[in-house]
Amino acid sequence: MEYDNILNTQRNIIYKDRDRLSEEDIIEVILKIAKAEIDKIISRYLSGREKGEDIDEKFVAAEIKKLTGIEIHYKIIKHLSADEIFNEVKYRFYNKIAPYNKESIRKYFREIALNIVDTAWNDYINTISELQKEVQLQVYGHKDPLTEFQLQSFELFNNLVYEIQMRLLKNIFFAKLENVLEDEQ
Repeated sequence: MEYDNILNTQRNIIYKDRDRLSEEDIIEVILKIAKAEIDKIISRYLSGREKGEDIDEKFVAAEIKKLTGIEIHYKIIKHLSADEIFNEVKYRFYNKIAPYNKESIRKYFREIALNIVDTAWNDYINTISELQKEVQLQVYGHKDPLTEFQLQSFELFNNLVYEIQMRLLKNIFFAKLENVLEDEQ
């Protein structure tokens, strides 16, 4: 029963996020995720520099390109703040989608997003089912199976949420928009 309560709480969070993807402007949701990830990249860059690590503007440029497919030359990045870098990514993303019908783009992106969430959640359910079986064996190691399940499922769930966000970013930023043109015709 406790296992089900944990899973129900996680399901509610995922379904709430899924509803948000359906109801809110999908482009704004994706840009919020992109902003948070770009901030993390810049933070890693700054903290690495403070520690004397060999992290430079090329690292930032490569990470942003890997995340969004958008290339900003490292010499430009050197002179920009995190907000300015994000605004440049946002500007280029809007330019990429500008030739297309806004509603068609949003519909296309929403379909991508919901598919990602549904697929990831189904995979997670399978993983959690296996975890539930595995933690029962913890009794033999004098560990509480429920506590082990809570700890491991919490970590798995956090990984799931992060993985969904990364898939959303990459699939939408790297989306082939020719498919949108086909839908418009």
